[in-house]
Amino acid sequence: MHSFAQTNLQLLHQLQQEPYTAGDRQLVAHGYDLAVSLFAGRFRPAGKTFIAHLVGTASILLTIGASVEVSVAGLLHAAYSEGDFWDGQWRPITTKRQQRVRHAVGDSVEHYIARYTQLDWGREAIATLSTQVDTLSALDRDVLLIRLANELEEYLDYGILYDGAHLRQDYAAAAPYIAPLATALGYPRLAQECDRIMQLVGKSGHILAEAHTEAVLMVEGQGEPAKLPWQTAKQLSYALRYLITRAFAVY
Repeated sequence: MHSFAQTNLQLLHQLQQEPYTAGDRQLVAHGYDLAVSLFAGRFRPAGKTFIAHLVGTASILLTIGASVEVSVAGLLHAAYSEGDFWDGQWRPITTKRQQRVRHAVGDSVEHYIARYTQLDWGREAIATLSTQVDTLSALDRDVLLIRLANELEEYLDYGILYDGAHLRQDYAAAAPYIAPLATALGYPRLAQECDRIMQLVGKSGHILAEAHTEAVLMVEGQGEPAKLPWQTAKQLSYALRYLITRAFAVY
């Protein structure tokens, strides 16, 4: 269905097919090593290994011509929000975590990852963002590109259909904006791929169409409102991770 990498070997092979330098390949290897340490035994809601999702995101970025630094940031985009640092901290971004990431992949890549973690991807924020692409800084445009690659990767193997109702609604709410955002950023190939994949997935039981309708009703106040604001729910997830980490920490 697609040719994007899902393993480290496929990703390294992809790098060999393009005019990347030894330094580029080494940076990707360092990023992968860090990803393995942070996401060992971790899975996406549909059951897919987290590392496969991360590799897929990086592969998409390399395929569409993003810089190696942006692609490695894609490989580690969930480091702060979902990675297991096992440091007893509930906050996603801390000085020690940043130091560890910088030591592995450098300041530039770390900056992208931190910015990605802070990106508001709630339903209303996405709609607002779609009207402000031209005003974004170069950094924020690259961060948005990483987010779009992440969205596409979730669709590639129909994973969105098995993520659970809540996540399906979130992805469905964002779906109409993905291709136009990719076009606005200057990546028509990404926009075309997003359109193609989303249409294929959308034909599988019309789940996306139904979920999108529910999501729009919630945003417009015509349906059951969300129990928690997006940022609040995210902060609670960080706090829960902190409690779990403390429960199993070895002192």
